[in-house]
Amino acid sequence: MLAKSPKMKVLTALTVSCLSLLCAFAVSKADEDKKETAAETQASDAPAKGADGALQGGVKQVELSLTRMRDVSMDISKLKQDAKALYGEATRQIVHIQSSPNIIGGAVVNIPIRFETGQYLPPRKKWVERYVADIGPELKLLKEGVDEMESGCREILVAESLKDDLKEIFSDWSKGVKLANEHYDDLAAYVGKGRLTNSELGSKSLELRNYLTGLERTVKAGFKLMRKSQKKTRNDKMVPIA
Repeated sequence: MLAKSPKMKVLTALTVSCLSLLCAFAVSKADEDKKETAAETQASDAPAKGADGALQGGVKQVELSLTRMRDVSMDISKLKQDAKALYGEATRQIVHIQSSPNIIGGAVVNIPIRFETGQYLPPRKKWVERYVADIGPELKLLKEGVDEMESGCREILVAESLKDDLKEIFSDWSKGVKLANEHYDDLAAYVGKGRLTNSELGSKSLELRNYLTGLERTVKAGFKLMRKSQKKTRNDKMVPIA
């Protein structure tokens, strides 16, 4: 074997050094790529925050406020008006006009008087269906809120010192919303059959209105409690009601 010249030895040493540096750089770059990939994976797996600050795909936190309570109270009031209109449709009566003679300045004047005969008119199916269609979606939205809270998807945050009192009010609210929805489902199924009677439609719509009145009282109780305690709870920590 021919002996390498000093120049060849130097070139060989430089080549080996360059190859070593390239290998080290490649290993280092691979490690960096792995770290970046892992970081990107963690970032993509982490729940993103929505516009309201709640974690998407996680627990949504909602702070209970007087404004929110007012809005719910307005929703219930609107539902009560629809239930009242439904009851009115079930209790429409035939109207007659008759004249009542009166003497005014020596002259006899017949004054028309409107009165209801007591005989009920058949409920108008299209109007009944419209009232039922108006009530359903809003009532279901209230139930969705209750279901989310009970499943842990939503946390209602309240002032810590009011937690026990508001927890009892929320328990009444949850029960009332479920009962109102159950009764609505029964009413909708009845209307869907198409055979409407004044007595049954009137009874069912009046019962629904009574459930909504109970919900209205519950909301007012919570609103009154929070308004009365505003100054006391100003610096309270907000905690989940559940």
